[in-house]
Amino acid sequence: MTRAFVFPGQGAQTIGMGRALADAYPAARAVFDEVDAALGQNLSALIWEGEAEALTLTENAQPALMATSLAALRALEAEGIEITSAAYVAGHSLGEYSALCAAGSLTLTDTARLLQLRGRAMQQAVPVGVGAMAALLGLDFAAADAVAREAVAAGPGGEVCQAANDNDPAQVVISGHKAAVERALDIAKARGAKRAILLPVSAPFHCALMQPAAEAMAAALADVAIRAPLVPLVANVRAEAVTDPDEIRALLVAQVTGSVRWRESVAWMAAQGVTEFWEIGAGKALSGMIRRIAPAPAPARWARPRMCWPPGADASALARLRARVGGAHPRALLCPKPTDMEERMFDLTGKSALVTGASGGIGADIARALHKAGASVALSGTRTAPLEDLAAELGERAHVLACNLSDPEAVEALPKQAAAAMGAVDILVNNAGITRDNLFMRMSDDEWASVLDVNLTSSFRLCRGVLRGMMKARWGRIVNITSIVGTTGNPGQGNYAAAKAGLIGMSKSLAYEVASRGITVNCVAPGFIATAMTDKLNDEQKARILTQIPAGRMGAPAEIAAAVLYLASAEAGYVTGATLHVNGGMAMI
Repeated sequence: MTRAFVFPGQGAQTIGMGRALADAYPAARAVFDEVDAALGQNLSALIWEGEAEALTLTENAQPALMATSLAALRALEAEGIEITSAAYVAGHSLGEYSALCAAGSLTLTDTARLLQLRGRAMQQAVPVGVGAMAALLGLDFAAADAVAREAVAAGPGGEVCQAANDNDPAQVVISGHKAAVERALDIAKARGAKRAILLPVSAPFHCALMQPAAEAMAAALADVAIRAPLVPLVANVRAEAVTDPDEIRALLVAQVTGSVRWRESVAWMAAQGVTEFWEIGAGKALSGMIRRIAPAPAPARWARPRMCWPPGADASALARLRARVGGAHPRALLCPKPTDMEERMFDLTGKSALVTGASGGIGADIARALHKAGASVALSGTRTAPLEDLAAELGERAHVLACNLSDPEAVEALPKQAAAAMGAVDILVNNAGITRDNLFMRMSDDEWASVLDVNLTSSFRLCRGVLRGMMKARWGRIVNITSIVGTTGNPGQGNYAAAKAGLIGMSKSLAYEVASRGITVNCVAPGFIATAMTDKLNDEQKARILTQIPAGRMGAPAEIAAAVLYLASAEAGYVTGATLHVNGGMAMI
């Protein structure tokens, strides 16, 4: 197997990243100490215990992410995995500096100072509000480039709008003047983009507006010693390997205003025979992109989210490292290590969740809650428009995967699509459901079968579809949304009650089977919840329902979402096979 080490860019930062490694490995701790000394500030304290808003500032995020990547590399080296075991190194945007430092081309001190300067220079190059960036999903680079050019041509002249990040075959980021970027959104949608959304960034990176920053970096790099890397660098701007120090210096300057050609870089490495890509650092974005650019052949092992190596690789080193961090799974090595339980509870940073029925009130609130807690979310449902609206509301880390749960082939494909979009499925929420009410004597076979197919059988198929990945990761959360009527029954809903009761029984059985693998399976059973369906009830019907509820009101979708968030979290790791009833006391079970 030929491997490449790849290093993430901005956006992967999270409070607490790398602390477990620093606690376990003196060499990893030394990285953070040296970066602190180089910058003359206690950056490590900000990384581990600071405020997310401060860490997100470009001048802090860039050296912080580099430090975390290098700390991870030092831990690997302590276990006998050297940088020279890779055929190539590469990094996404600022990750290119991490790659060069890892390969010995730049010193750690110089890299930290350069990235702090780079962050400040990029932030100061364009006044806040003048520039913008947007993600175009569903268009390739050529189409996105054409959209950007058309947006400039439609403007008053003198504006900039260009394709900035060629991330994967269906995800390109454009950058430039805000007005031009906003025009590009409408043009992209007209050209068939699945989504076109503004990104919450503070400046228009990787476009001609960054020329002042490029000049600042040229001056800074002129005073820094750059050595030939121990491992060839696949450069963002060139999308091929380089080793000459002068060429590397010039490409680092060009990178500031040039496009990040990540798709081409990964494709180039794959063409050279690379079959293992190890994502060294925080986050999981590169792993997901790589899967979409160059799907792994059967023998290859790809880096999983937040892992420093592929599953199964260097098993003895993995075992030693796990022992050093108290038995933690490698996916947790770069995760925040909670020091304040109130502040850290229910943190899903780096996790990926698939939520069905996300176009409805309860499903949408579940997706919002998981996303707010830090998870990437795959939004599934039959109605594409509300899914796309929700994805636009959530912004980054949201993916639309329309699916008709009555179609067995579509259901079987959904977990694979979610894993391809997000890198993995750590959390599955089976929320989707339908009703076809009728008295038992009048209920047709089709009314019975259709409800069980969507409400029960599709949940079985989705659970089965995500299990292999969860078992390999030795971590997973499955939350099935059942109903109070699955326990109490309800006239006219024999099919619905049977499906929901079956979901409870199925969940308990599965919980027995997978508990030893770190996977929990639980149910949430809502009572009467205020949704579009209950809004159709008249006042008399609502009053009659409320007399049955001791709390005297209907529940809110956000209250169901809160229950799901708990069961999806690390804090619920000892809860499995349970049904959490959220019904205002209507049935005290």
